[in-house]
Amino acid sequence: MMRENLIFPKKLDSLNIIMNNQKTYRVFELNSVIKDILEGSCSYPIWIQGEISDFDKNINHQNIYFQLNEKDNNKDNILSSIKCVLYEFKKEMIRMRLREAGVKITHMDGLNVRLRVQLTASQRYGNYLLIIQDIDPSFTLGQIARNREEIIDWLKKHNLLDKNKKQNLSLLPFRIGLITNEGEAYHDFINRLIKSRFGFKIYFYQASVQGPNMEKEIIAGLNYFRNISDEIDTIVITRGGGSSADLSWFDNRMISENIANFPKPVLTGIGHFTNISITDLVAHQSLATPTAVADYLIQKINDFVSRLEYYRQEIYYQNNLIIRKINQIIESYKLLLKNQAQGICRQKKDDLKRIKSILPELSQKFLNDQKENHSITLNQLAILDPKNIMRRGFSITRLNKQIVINVDQLSKGDNVTTILYQGKISSKINKIN
Repeated sequence: MMRENLIFPKKLDSLNIIMNNQKTYRVFELNSVIKDILEGSCSYPIWIQGEISDFDKNINHQNIYFQLNEKDNNKDNILSSIKCVLYEFKKEMIRMRLREAGVKITHMDGLNVRLRVQLTASQRYGNYLLIIQDIDPSFTLGQIARNREEIIDWLKKHNLLDKNKKQNLSLLPFRIGLITNEGEAYHDFINRLIKSRFGFKIYFYQASVQGPNMEKEIIAGLNYFRNISDEIDTIVITRGGGSSADLSWFDNRMISENIANFPKPVLTGIGHFTNISITDLVAHQSLATPTAVADYLIQKINDFVSRLEYYRQEIYYQNNLIIRKINQIIESYKLLLKNQAQGICRQKKDDLKRIKSILPELSQKFLNDQKENHSITLNQLAILDPKNIMRRGFSITRLNKQIVINVDQLSKGDNVTTILYQGKISSKINKIN
């Protein structure tokens, strides 16, 4: 096959390929040249690292095609991508390598991996891809650990690790915002609350709890509940059991930051007894399982009910104590009043006896005094009687039935009547002095 009409980079000069404008290649010829160059330049297996995508959606295919990506420092933008394939006969070997290293992963998308690959190109389609031959599990575990430490340091630097713990959980956390997928964790949590027979009100937001969509969906759920935070008492983020690698999806900076800044307490129960995720670290309270979170909320309300019962009994006891004291005071006052009344009665009886003994004497004295007063009054009346006065020589003169006491009442020629002690005299005024 003639190849002299192509120009390639200097490092491929050894292939002695020179472009000739007169030469026209068929597509298959050109793809064959490219295949020979690529595979010839990388004829042995190499190690490559990157982040997996599009693996999970092809997991049930015999041969799994996926992308290996390199992202920028913020892990937001893909800088470069290459297509990979894991052939069926290699699947079990890869799984075994991961299991032996203690890496149990149910979702591959989003994981950083180090893979041993063989570069191959297609003459038919003119593209190239990497054939997976082996995986380095320690790299994945190391990446997970390094990523975790970086996030924890960032949260400490921004004082976010304990921020949500400072939120006050309601004494009666009946209104719950639940973020999870509608699976086993959802039903375990809901069923446990139903069995409590308390009136819980659940606001459910469905979100992935692992995989590349988890961050976006959980943050969307937190934002949804942030907008109705006045209607809820707490947020619960939960999932079923899983491996350490599955749990690493919750070592997420954006999710942790949103939880730390959430205005209500956030509880987690992500189904793991031995390891604690960063999501657990920033949460107000972290429990091992969904049912443990439900039990925690139920116990919170039971504690309140118990306190109410304690206060009820204490009030009942204190009321009875006060009533007994009041009854004792009443009884002492009754006794005191009885003694005082008896004393008063005895004193009054003595007074009555004394009054009874002196009453005849007092009555007689009173009658004598009244008789004496009556005599004096009669004497005074007798003295004041006009007849007795006239008996001593005084008289009364009337003019037209009016008693004359002043000469100014009289005129010359007036006829007057003078009343004596015995008899009357009629006179005519001739002269007034």
